[in-house]
Amino acid sequence: MSAINSIIVAMKNPKLMGCQQVLLHPDKDLSAILEYACGEANKIYNCATYYARQVFFKEHRYGGIGNGVGGIG
Repeated sequence: MSAINSIIVAMKNPKLMGCQQVLLHPDKDLSAILEYACGEANKIYNCATYYARQVFFKEHRYGGIGNGVGGIG
């Protein structure tokens, strides 16, 4: 089965979709770097979610490009 046929079948039957884990075996230094990078990414995501919720509850609108949230648009 080709890749395109696999995608079409998966789109018709969502139960066939899944994810594949990529297991790493990092050394001590790489593990520390990955933990730091993932922690910082999580903090940024949490800040963005908090800000979007505050804008939504205060102004009853969704944030995004083009509608003036955060000085954009």
